[in-house]
Amino acid sequence: MKDKKSINGFLFKNYMVIIFIMVVSLILTIYVTEFILENVVYRNIVIKFSEPKDFYKVPFEEMDTRCIEMMECWVEILDENKKVIYVKGEKLDHIEQYDERFLYDQTSIHFDREKYPYWYNISPVEGPNGEPYLYVFKWPRDKFYFAVTPKLINTEKINSIGNVTYGTFLIVFLFFLFVSLIFYSRFTSKHLKTPLKYFRKGIREMERQNYSTRLDFHAQREFGEIRDAFNKMASKLEDVEMEKMKISKSKQRMIVDISHDLKTPITSIYGFSKLLYDGEAKTQEDEKKYLKYIYNKSLYVSNLIEDFFNFSKLEDENFEFTYEIYDFAEWLRQVISEYYAEIERKEFDLYIDISHTPIMIAFDKKQMARAVINILSNAIKYNPPKTTLWIKCYRNEDQVILTIADNGIGIRKELKNLIFDSFVRGDKSRGTHEGSGLGLAITKKIVERHKGTITLTSDEEAVTIFAITL
Repeated sequence: MKDKKSINGFLFKNYMVIIFIMVVSLILTIYVTEFILENVVYRNIVIKFSEPKDFYKVPFEEMDTRCIEMMECWVEILDENKKVIYVKGEKLDHIEQYDERFLYDQTSIHFDREKYPYWYNISPVEGPNGEPYLYVFKWPRDKFYFAVTPKLINTEKINSIGNVTYGTFLIVFLFFLFVSLIFYSRFTSKHLKTPLKYFRKGIREMERQNYSTRLDFHAQREFGEIRDAFNKMASKLEDVEMEKMKISKSKQRMIVDISHDLKTPITSIYGFSKLLYDGEAKTQEDEKKYLKYIYNKSLYVSNLIEDFFNFSKLEDENFEFTYEIYDFAEWLRQVISEYYAEIERKEFDLYIDISHTPIMIAFDKKQMARAVINILSNAIKYNPPKTTLWIKCYRNEDQVILTIADNGIGIRKELKNLIFDSFVRGDKSRGTHEGSGLGLAITKKIVERHKGTITLTSDEEAVTIFAITL
């Protein structure tokens, strides 16, 4: 599953979007505020009449026109030639010289809005030295419904309009910003709430010991890493739970099997010893036969307990092996030599192919001998005379491979996957009731403690091949 970018990138994108929202809100506010002021405030304000020439003052610089300048109005002073000699406020047209028709015949001006976009009012005034001047007051005709004689707002009223303007701008801006951020925050919160919802659901399933739960969602990279870690943890917990169930069943089966394996020989020991104790042995030959039964069953119980003890030790991770560097090939020859007599007694054909080059590795000679002997003794014990036995050992790059194979009676196919489990006895695999069923389980654990593997295979020549790789 390919995740999105990191949370840092996600937050940076959010910051940029928020800045964009603020800019858009500001632009919308400007247009909406202008619309409100033009169509609601400016055209519906209650204004107080005053004459335009009341603003006139000499010298011209001392005229207080702040209130009309706020309304985009301005004042012009014309000399005797109708030429503009002074302007107070921001002049919005480009007329520098007026003619008689423009000043005194305003009929066309009233009806031609595109050519004459400004209203104006003219008043005769005296200059600084008593000379005749014209005082012209001009304002945008699209903002006010004023008659030819304007209705001017006094200073106090225009100040209140300024406050309304600023207040309107602020309210509209905050409105757009607040609404935009609410919708955007609801949209972006899903990116954080969705993975958290899945995590909460997954944790609740873990609390119910439902370890098969897996999280599957698309999110930012950091959330994806947490999701993958959660799934990995859940997988491990599921494996541990399955292993616990397997161990629990194995322990129950072990107790049943041990009870069964001990009950039969102990019953025999009890029966024959009672016969001896009661004097039921009529002859010395019967007495010797009863003692042999007791001895054999006692030996079987002893071996069974010994196998169980060794298996229990290997189950304990604290049980330490003694690893020593030694020639594995030479050591293997010594182990096999101890079984030559039994091999000859059963008339086995023995083929040995062990490397003549020393194979120096670190291993526990005592434990590894137990592992090899378990395989070798099974081959000798369960197979009929004239069986062929192959033993090979060689180095393959950085591995040591040991194979013990035979062409005897073999192991049933359905039991090959179970042969290394505990208490899989000979009665199931080779058709006999002998054995504790722990030998190959012990062998596997010893090999695994050497960080190796053991497998059971077959080919056209050998029906049973045990391969140990170290």
